[in-house]
Amino acid sequence: DSKRWSRETFYRLLTKEYIPEDLDRILYLDCDIIVTDSLSKFYNVDFADKYLATPVFEEGQHQGGRLGLPKDSVYFPAGFLLYNLKKINNIFGYENILSKIKEYEDKLIFNDMDLLNILLFDKVKIINKDFYYIGEDKDFNEKKPASIVHYSASKPWHNLIRGRYDDIWLQYLKLSPYSYLYNEKYNNFKTKFLRSRPT
Repeated sequence: DSKRWSRETFYRLLTKEYIPEDLDRILYLDCDIIVTDSLSKFYNVDFADKYLATPVFEEGQHQGGRLGLPKDSVYFPAGFLLYNLKKINNIFGYENILSKIKEYEDKLIFNDMDLLNILLFDKVKIINKDFYYIGEDKDFNEKKPASIVHYSASKPWHNLIRGRYDDIWLQYLKLSPYSYLYNEKYNNFKTKFLRSRPT
């Protein structure tokens, strides 16, 4: 179904076809992420014979039941993924991915994230999540600065409602050649707001 699946959706599932064979690991990050510190200690983590390393959050654990995964399995987000390519390429590939899509077609809601969990639910090395802020994580300890800020929920470039860590996005935006886009959007918002106020 091309309305639910874009070509780009498959990229993180097709490392076997597109990533050089001499690489043993690769880090995937969603495009709505800002990295504020070195990731070397996470990139060089010991996989302990697992296929993938990623943080896991309590909020998503009910999703495994929807997919029929074992009760003791973990459901992980798909925005920060460290692949053990020597392992993961044994199960990734066109044929296996298409087979799983057909098998779970009626259960797939989160598309590639569901597929990743179906394929790897028992092959995950869980890493410390203290460095990683995602969405509106109310339990995140802000006393420890986040190395990764993932705007998976409220996205500051879509609206002007201030949220946690929007200041980091604004800081980097001002350094980019696209800062004028924010200024234009802010000015338009301010004009509309002033016009809407009763005189």
